[in-house]
Amino acid sequence: MAKYLRCYMCSDLHAANRTYRKLLNAIKMNVYEAQVVLIAGDLTGKAIVPIIARNNGRYAATFLDQDYLVETGTELQNLENSISDIGYYPHVTDQDEVEALKADETKMKELFRQKMIQRVGDWVSLAEERIGKSGVQFYMMPGNDDDRGVDAMIEQSGYVVNPVGKTIQLNEFHEMISFDYANPTPWHTPREWSEEEYYEHVKASASTLKNVSNAVFMIHVPPYDSGIDTAPELDKTLRPRVTMGDVLRVPVGSTGVRRALQELQPLVSVHGHVHEAGGQGKIGRTTCFNAGSEANQGILRGFVFDLGKDKLERAFRVQG
Repeated sequence: MAKYLRCYMCSDLHAANRTYRKLLNAIKMNVYEAQVVLIAGDLTGKAIVPIIARNNGRYAATFLDQDYLVETGTELQNLENSISDIGYYPHVTDQDEVEALKADETKMKELFRQKMIQRVGDWVSLAEERIGKSGVQFYMMPGNDDDRGVDAMIEQSGYVVNPVGKTIQLNEFHEMISFDYANPTPWHTPREWSEEEYYEHVKASASTLKNVSNAVFMIHVPPYDSGIDTAPELDKTLRPRVTMGDVLRVPVGSTGVRRALQELQPLVSVHGHVHEAGGQGKIGRTTCFNAGSEANQGILRGFVFDLGKDKLERAFRVQG
């Protein structure tokens, strides 16, 4: 029997195909020797890039402030791949459909929703294909930015597990509970709880655990003022506040999550949500991880940590 359970965690991949493939390749090649993989939320992207058919058989797109004009075939596929790799959704179309979508917000939202759900479905299939027989436990959790339709894509899998709402037995010593919501944000995202709701949900789920002091909590939003939740302070127009040339930074994590962790004191908690606040912190005896995210730059950030019988043996930050 292994002396410890090795876990790898990352978060906020935001539809970035290149970064997700890096994750699967690392697991397949046993780079981190992980027995458990945890993706702590926010799977979907934030924009569609139209690739517009022209009368001359070419396709035009504007992507990252650069104009592209490509022929059919390989060039078109390469452009679609480049768009997908940074977490956007390519959509091959014509000018008439572009104008129709601009005029109908409902149709635009439905197209975006379909793109998000399909990308997650593709990711699930890719995980099954590449590492489905590896024996590695693979937990893919949505986050506050994710449409609820993605949950059904994960649930269809016989390998990839959405751990939300479940008490997961990682091994004979360690269980896990998971939460995909955030505390209130200025953007009113699909999954948000008030601070009191968050506290109550974590407390209720923890009551299902046999030994909370040995548990892993996967919570998308980090605890407030934990050192892994600082982000730019925003003004009324949602732009970062700047003083003397420096961007002001403030804690944006959840007070409800912090309160629950202080009372329950699980062994480990893993988080995401705040991309620029990667690192490691402590809430009492609980070690908290936020890998941070630069997925849209093609960088895979993560933490590897080893769980002994009743303690955290070691942890280290990795990237690739």
